[in-house]
Amino acid sequence: MEIDLNTDHIKEFIRSERKSNPVLDRFLSMMEDGFVADENGHREPLTHIGIDIDSVGVVYFLTRTLKAAYTVETGFGMGTSAMSMLAAKYDMPDHRHISIDPFGLSDGAGLVLLRHLESRHGDHFERVWEASELALPAMVKRGEDRPLMLAMIDGDHRFDGALVDFFYMDRLLAVDGRILIDDIAYPAVETLLNFITTNKPNYLIEEIGRFAVLRKREADDQRQWDHFRAFAVPKRQDWTPRELEPVEPKRRSRLARLLRGR
Repeated sequence: MEIDLNTDHIKEFIRSERKSNPVLDRFLSMMEDGFVADENGHREPLTHIGIDIDSVGVVYFLTRTLKAAYTVETGFGMGTSAMSMLAAKYDMPDHRHISIDPFGLSDGAGLVLLRHLESRHGDHFERVWEASELALPAMVKRGEDRPLMLAMIDGDHRFDGALVDFFYMDRLLAVDGRILIDDIAYPAVETLLNFITTNKPNYLIEEIGRFAVLRKREADDQRQWDHFRAFAVPKRQDWTPRELEPVEPKRRSRLARLLRGR
């Protein structure tokens, strides 16, 4: 299934959906106000939120377009991605969303939205307080009774942790499903994308804003048992975005002279 990820198209889609989806309208109103509230009137500022309204729209749009009644994410944070996916399922029968995250944010941030999701969605929403490297293989082992069409990786931002999340999400994901990976501007996550690009030919990757959208084209891994292709690793460290990539002017100028035949 081809999906148009044009940002203007997605924004228009969200504007139209907001008129007919009261769950989405309430959620976007919370984000615009900068506060989240539960059914008992408890309010919490969205001070720890790292995702803006346009990015929320991408998550909602993919969930809705794929008709993804069953979704899984690593990383809960303030709960905005979980809320986006659940809002997109307001009229889907027997829907379910699983958020895997063993940690809470500092000062209990995110608990108000968590209580809201648990109260409003009941058994349709599950917060798994366990490390994803334990929770995901358990899900693979027991199997699921429905196809996973959309997964999101936004938990451990170290390369090895993100790679493990991808490895098991790949096992769970249905053909033509999508994996949404957040924070692609940062070196560990960018390295993961470089690995997938060179070593997982059954995936197509498209970037939109802060996200990479991975489409699973084929179920079977056709690689030989000893397959390996080298992949690029950024020279940046830790939480350093792409625009701060260090340059090596001496080496690059020397290469330029060689190309000019000097």
